[in-house]
Amino acid sequence: MQSSRSRAFRAIQNILVVEDDIVDHMIMGRFFERSRLKVQVHAASSLQSARDALRLSKYDCVLVTMVLPDGSGLDLVRDMLSPECAYGTACIVVTDIDDEQTASDALKAGAQDHLVKGELNERTLARAVLYAVERWRLRAELAATRSKLEASIEQLEDANQALSALARVDPLTGLANRRAFDEALHRLVDEADRGRRFALILLDLDNFKHFNDTHGHDVGDELLRSFGRVMQEAGRAVDTAARYGGEEFALLLVDVTRVEAFEIADRLRKDTRAQLIDFGDVTASFGVGVFDPRRMKASTLVRKVDEALYTAKSLGRNRVMEISSASGRAEISAGPATKSRLRPISPDMFDPPSLTSEAVVRLPPYEIPA
Repeated sequence: MQSSRSRAFRAIQNILVVEDDIVDHMIMGRFFERSRLKVQVHAASSLQSARDALRLSKYDCVLVTMVLPDGSGLDLVRDMLSPECAYGTACIVVTDIDDEQTASDALKAGAQDHLVKGELNERTLARAVLYAVERWRLRAELAATRSKLEASIEQLEDANQALSALARVDPLTGLANRRAFDEALHRLVDEADRGRRFALILLDLDNFKHFNDTHGHDVGDELLRSFGRVMQEAGRAVDTAARYGGEEFALLLVDVTRVEAFEIADRLRKDTRAQLIDFGDVTASFGVGVFDPRRMKASTLVRKVDEALYTAKSLGRNRVMEISSASGRAEISAGPATKSRLRPISPDMFDPPSLTSEAVVRLPPYEIPA
């Protein structure tokens, strides 16, 4: 203990006394000369001269009187605690009278100690300086530790956010994964109870297993990645494009009508064939449905749209089917006219389709079964 204290005494080398009374300054200088502290004592007689001295040189401790010609000694204490201050160091406030309020003000301002001039001697002065320097050192270490801890917490929060995001992303395609899709679907169902409208598209790459078996899994993965990019381009920022599983994908469309949802699906069908031409004649089949909060649950919507998707496949693939009505009849279909096996419908029941290589059939509005 004695050796440790001796090292601490030797570590203190420069003291700045900020005092406008020359007699008080000389008295403190004498105390330091007779103490165990072997230090150089420097003088400043005003706030401004003290600030100048602190900017130019490093001091282990500053003793400052309360009353100075150009302000209060507490102003200097507050300066040294400011984040912008480049000369912070241990500080002791020295006063003429023993006043509890003054001592409290000094400590609240950030001083490490408060001394009364009439009670000073070489022993109390040396001990006060030693303890003040140690408190300042511990304070600086605590601040540095807190800063590192805050930085670590921030890094941990960033890492957690990144992990949370990764837990919701399909690593192959970069789309939302099944977990993220389920969360988005249930959120939209809750919002639908408050009047928000949304639609679900489920789609499946046609003959993907045959493609995978023929060209290998690496090429199959590249096809899925490329299709993921097509999906991302098809949706808006508010929509959710997801890999539903294997070669099946999903798109949740917010604030769309039945017709708009169908048109988006059909446009995606055409884009699939056009943008994946490097892989051959790649097509996809689609099921589409608009959520009706009065008659559906989330699972009902998914089941019906999935049924529409597999109806599209059974009718020859590369087409869009909307969820069926109470009669079980397909309401909307798009795909190669030559392969359509839909039951004939009289012309006065729908708007004429555009004259393209694909047939588009639209029926009047329908009631969705529970």
